[in-house]
Amino acid sequence: MFEHGRWRPCTALLLAALAAVAPLPVQAATEQWTTYGRDYTEQRHSPLQQINRANVTALSLDWAFEVPDGVALNSTPLMVNGT
Repeated sequence: MFEHGRWRPCTALLLAALAAVAPLPVQAATEQWTTYGRDYTEQRHSPLQQINRANVTALSLDWAFEVPDGVALNSTPLMVNGT
């Protein structure tokens, strides 16, 4: 049989190691959309107020790119430093 007293320090050491390497949530700046889902926590929510229920119907397509037949292309629009 194992002694319970020997497992406690091992468990504490394991939990401390896991806590040390656990990633911290990264918050993107409010005007930045740097990755798919807006930030590394996949918020997919923009806190900007320029588009709302009153003006959403005025939105229109600004540009489009036709992908040749048989070509798969996946991407997401990015905005970094206002561009």
